[in-house]
Amino acid sequence: MMKNRRKVTVFLAILMASIIALAVIMGALFLVSLNRQNQLAQQISVLTTEVEGLNTKLASLTGSSVEKTTESPTGEVVTAATETEAVTETETEGYQGMYDPDTFNYLALGNSITKHTVCDYWWGTWGMAATKAEKDYPHLLAGKLANYFGPVTMQILNISTWETQSYDRAQTLSLLDNYLDDTLNLVTIQLGEDCYDMTTFENDYIELIRYIQARAPNAHVMVLGDVWNFPPRDELKIAACVKAGVPYVDLSEIRDNPAYQCGLGTVVYGDDGQQHTVEHAGAAKHPGDSGHQYMADKAYAALNYWDDTAGATAVTVEGSQDENAAQPAQ
Repeated sequence: MMKNRRKVTVFLAILMASIIALAVIMGALFLVSLNRQNQLAQQISVLTTEVEGLNTKLASLTGSSVEKTTESPTGEVVTAATETEAVTETETEGYQGMYDPDTFNYLALGNSITKHTVCDYWWGTWGMAATKAEKDYPHLLAGKLANYFGPVTMQILNISTWETQSYDRAQTLSLLDNYLDDTLNLVTIQLGEDCYDMTTFENDYIELIRYIQARAPNAHVMVLGDVWNFPPRDELKIAACVKAGVPYVDLSEIRDNPAYQCGLGTVVYGDDGQQHTVEHAGAAKHPGDSGHQYMADKAYAALNYWDDTAGATAVTVEGSQDENAAQPAQ
């Protein structure tokens, strides 16, 4: 009987020791896990800070907003006396101060043709592949506008995200909010060359135009045609313009035309003030100086149709070349 009691006592002691040991092990694992979670939280915090910093740098390089903030990009003022050479940058203070109500206010929206960032095969923050900033179509058009209207305040935004996010382009429209207000006089849209899924393209383009019209009610909106051939992309763009009641600027003459492209071996300038040689095939097929000049000329000529934009078509805009392009309607 005594032996059995001893066995039970020993068994209980072993069991108790095992439970205590297990508890110690579990506690140690918990502490290790808690420490690891703290380390992960710290790492996540650091990474979040780095991502926010990268987003800020990206926004400053592209001229676009990763998210809506109280900051705004730099405004460019072009005066009539210096058509395309001297562009003065002035700091602005947020959404309400981006444009000057005493100047002609112009917003150029587009992809890399309108504005590209510096990368390993391109060296300037302007329209690829003009040799200098003042030779891309937004600056050329702003110069023409300045000659007629006086000082022009211009904003240039690369919104190629709208092109590439084909599954829901409406999600990208809020990127425009800081650039749209009732002081805008003109918005040019040069988008589509990076779109290959045409499923919702026409409706998306109509939605884009109407989004701009609703938030910049005093602005005249026009759409520039495709510079590369990908049927039926341009046809859908024309249909969208007709339905939204805005002019379409026909660029079929320079579409895939080497005479208007930059071409390999072209010498261009960069933000660093140095000369660089185009060696990238993608950059080489972008409009060169002659292509950008053509785009600016056609867009300016289309201003004759501001008083009658409803149902504007490619034929209507093409016909404007025969009109007096130096006197656009105010």
